[in-house]
This record gives sequence, C-alpha cells and structure tokens, in this order.
Amino acid sequence: MQPVKLFERTYLHIGLGKTGSSAIQEQLYRNADLLEREYDIHYPRDLDDSGVFDGNHSRFLSAMFVDGEELSRPQIVAGFKSRKEVEQYAAHTRARFEKGFAASSATRLLVSAEAVGHHSEQRLILLSQWLRQFSKEILIVACVRHPLEALSSEIQERLKRGFVLEDLYQTPPYYKLRNLFGRVDTAFSGCDVCIYDFARAAANPAGLAVALLEQIGVQAALPVQPSRFTNTSMSQEAALLLSALNRSTPMVIGEGLNKARTPNDVIEFIGIPGRKYQAPAEVHERLRQLAEPELSWLKATHGIELQAAPVQYDVDHNYFSQESINSIALRIARLNRYRYFLAAPFRFSGRYVRALWKQLITKIR
Repeated sequence: MQPVKLFERTYLHIGLGKTGSSAIQEQLYRNADLLEREYDIHYPRDLDDSGVFDGNHSRFLSAMFVDGEELSRPQIVAGFKSRKEVEQYAAHTRARFEKGFAASSATRLLVSAEAVGHHSEQRLILLSQWLRQFSKEILIVACVRHPLEALSSEIQERLKRGFVLEDLYQTPPYYKLRNLFGRVDTAFSGCDVCIYDFARAAANPAGLAVALLEQIGVQAALPVQPSRFTNTSMSQEAALLLSALNRSTPMVIGEGLNKARTPNDVIEFIGIPGRKYQAPAEVHERLRQLAEPELSWLKATHGIELQAAPVQYDVDHNYFSQESINSIALRIARLNRYRYFLAAPFRFSGRYVRALWKQLITKIR
C-alpha cells in the first residue's frame, strides 16, 4: 500500500557528537513552522506529551530501532524497565512521527539525532528501512571534529552516564570514522553522504543550524536567539568526585538502575565549582596515536583535514581548589541539616518512648 506521505528527499543529520548538535536541534525546533512555511522542510516536533522535547530526535529513534533482547545501557538510564516497555514506546513514537509526516505539506524531511552515530549496523538497517517508506532519496549529513578537540567533553558526557575516569583514560572515547561510515554505507546503500568540518561551521556568523542547512543546499535566514545549550564544562574537582561516586555506587546494576542513586545526584555533583575540567596530557597523547589512522582515512577519502589547537596542561589534575573545598563543605553541611530535620520526628518519638520506659520502670520498682 502506498504510504500517505512520500517526501522527495530526507536529510538525516547524525551529528556527530560534540559538534553543536544540541544548539542546532534547538534552533531547528524553535523555527519548525518557518522551515515548513518558507523553506519546504518538515522538522518533526510533535512526538510526545512530556513537554520536554528540545528538538533532539535521538531518544525517539534509539527506542524505535533496537536489536537483541536485552535492554541497552542508554535505555536503562532513560528509565525503561523491560523490552515490552521499549516496544510500546517505539510503536507510539513511530505513530507520532508518521502522523506529522501525513499532516505536512513540505516535500523535504529533516531529522536530527546524533545518537544514530552509535547505532549498530542492524539498528541502522531498521532505521533505513523505515525512512525509505517515506522518502524517494535520503542524504546522510555528518559534522566531524578533531578527536582531541572533543576529548574533554566526550569524557564529561560519559561521566554523567555512569563511567569512571580510570577506564575513560585507559580507552579514550572517540569516533571510529571508518567503522561508522562503513555501517552507514551498508545500511543506507545507494544514498549520498555529506561530511563537513565543525571548525568551519563554527565560524559561520549565522550559526551552526544555518551552516547545516547550507550543507544541504538550503539558504535560510533563521532568527538568532540565545541558546539554552551553553555546554558549560564541569570542574576538575566535579569530575573527580562524580567518577568516585560512579566507582563506589554504579549507576547501572545488571539490567536496572541502581536504587542507591537518585535522579539529581549527577546534577548535584557537576555543579561543584573549580578549575575547568581537562583530560591529562598522557590521555591526549594516547588518543592522538589511536585516532591518526581515522584522520588519515578521512583526509584520503573525503578530502577533510581536521586540525586541533594546542592544549595547555595543568601541572596537577588531582588537587582540590579552595573554592571547591568551600563549596563541598557547604553542600555537606546543607545535606546534614536536611537529614537532621527529617529525622526530627524520630528523635522526638525516641525521647518520648525512653521517658515512658523510665516511668514504667520507676513504678515497677
């Protein structure tokens, strides 16, 4: 049966991570009506009723296309408790996407989800099969950044998801470009791929969203608005403390969230002030060696030569600044006050029971 909506072309923006994807998605989301009305582009936005959608399609696509029977770590962190919950959410989300497709008058579709860059080949194939139902052509769009430029941010993101510094330093996170684009080529066979340099996009005075649209041949004038996504770096001290928490009290145990962790404990830790976090020199050097084959492949295959600015390293990554010590002391004192007042009824009850017990013993004697 012919689908209700068939777009002339679909643009699938897959990030990559740490290339301003959140800011791009927010601006596209804010201007979805303008894109539809003036530029013939449908940007899906009516996807759930939570009220927290910020323009990032990652969590929807990650839930819609799964492989294997076990829950993935991102699904566990997102709060899913079973495969059945994921499948129900996937069906609901797919229906919301397709309802938006049918209601759109645009001939082009733009979807943005940097999490796609981490999907397995099978998940990419499932995504490709779904998009092909609604698209005559598909263009994959990816922005790339030098791994050394993104290293400290990549580590911080993983700390927030429960990883520890020792493991991240031993195996620095970065995109294996040959593997990633190999999976994309297999899943989206016959589709074009557009890869561009983050450094040049960041220099565009109109912003990263306009730079993305220019890559797909759309000359758009989007209103410039302050972004909520400033991507503020956590402090060196916050990284050390959050890593220690993740080590002693893991975020994920087996196939579920650790009940000893609270939803806001990460926020509490990353709010600790101090020196801006930066990965140590030896980790940068390890990554430089690991990433060299990927960068050489990118230059030879796509003609893109990524550059990284020199990094200035702190002498000691493990000491705590006085500012951090003061902040931690105040936070501990505040938590102790909360605990004291919360325990007040029990202390009163304890004193009352002891007083009654003494009276009883006195009468008996």
